[in-house]
Amino acid sequence: MSENATTTIDSGTDRGVTINEFAPEVDLWDMVAFQEQKHHDWFKKLRAEGQGVHWFDESQSVGHAGQGPGFWAVCTYEPLREVNRDAKLFSSNVGGTQMHEISEDIQRVSTDAMMLTMDPPKHTRFRKLVNRGFTPPSPFFSLLISWQNVNRLTLYICVKKFICEK
Repeated sequence: MSENATTTIDSGTDRGVTINEFAPEVDLWDMVAFQEQKHHDWFKKLRAEGQGVHWFDESQSVGHAGQGPGFWAVCTYEPLREVNRDAKLFSSNVGGTQMHEISEDIQRVSTDAMMLTMDPPKHTRFRKLVNRGFTPPSPFFSLLISWQNVNRLTLYICVKKFICEK
């Protein structure tokens, strides 16, 4: 554990969850660092440490100090799968997907407006409707394939013309 570690807690299972272990070295609120592509190394470090489940206290964030309650970064497959399958404990509908804190009025409206913020069974019903459009033999799927062919043909003509004119 690094010298910045504040504590490790047991999540009630056989794996530990680290809290603020990488603060302030890893600041997931630092949007400039994301633009500079530093986040790839951060997530590699987060996946490698412990079970890849980390709590970030926003009061320790340089880019967002004290502006929110904190958040979990779930960076490895098995814990992410567990989170994804337990909507009662890990709800997307109850303030679970927004980077910034939003008012209760906006949250009430947005939770019903986007699939991302829906929990099962509502999310499942919407997903089934949307999936139909992207699988054969749907008309939309056929249209997508048609556009792929048009794009391939256009690209082929452009490349051929470029090569032939040189």
